[in-house]
Amino acid sequence: MSITCKNCGSEVIGKYCSDCGQAASTHRLNVKYIVNDIQLGVLAFDKGLFYTLKELFTRPGHTIRAFIKGKRVRHFKPLSLVILLATFYALLVHFLGIEFIHGNSVSESENLIDYPSLNEWLTQHYALVSLCLIPVFSMGSYIAFWKQGYNFIEHMVLNAYAASQRLVVHVMILPLLYASYNSEIESLISRALLFLNLILVYWCYSQFFEKVSKVKSFLLTVLTGVFAYTVFMVVFILWYFLK
Repeated sequence: MSITCKNCGSEVIGKYCSDCGQAASTHRLNVKYIVNDIQLGVLAFDKGLFYTLKELFTRPGHTIRAFIKGKRVRHFKPLSLVILLATFYALLVHFLGIEFIHGNSVSESENLIDYPSLNEWLTQHYALVSLCLIPVFSMGSYIAFWKQGYNFIEHMVLNAYAASQRLVVHVMILPLLYASYNSEIESLISRALLFLNLILVYWCYSQFFEKVSKVKSFLLTVLTGVFAYTVFMVVFILWYFLK
């Protein structure tokens, strides 16, 4: 029995489309897909990397929604992309000697936190931290946009691709941080980056959840971000002081 390819629309006879190579069977995304992504995705490095990055900076929400609905053969796997980009970012930070967390000379917290060690740990485990943020962000977007009918794993895919988009921007801004010897300029760049992160997430969400109004989508994006970073920081601080 033949079926229609979800990627190119051609008739498929067998397990794979003869025109584009996509698997004939594209089930709804589930936990098994996520596990396979982490285990095998980075090893399956192919031309999908550059196509995916191009799509994330031209029509992010639309291409993520299409991926979830079945158009997957040309894309780099979502969590694998985060791991790859986060690792590259962390290596650049390490070799450039950039520190994102600084102690306050007039604050008592200086005696409680070993800032050099914390910077070193964050740099060494940046890919892990980036991965850990994804389910937290996904929990926030799942709650905020629950009426749209996507399951939690699909929110994981959405937020993994959105995180990859932000990581590319962060890599591009690293030269500015490296060149900024003035702490005030560095602080200004960091604050601008937080605002840019919000805009990028909103861009993804507003396209992905196309049935939600732009204003409502923005408010829910802010809600998701506040929820995600609050939960993550509370957990991270507790872990840091209890470890």
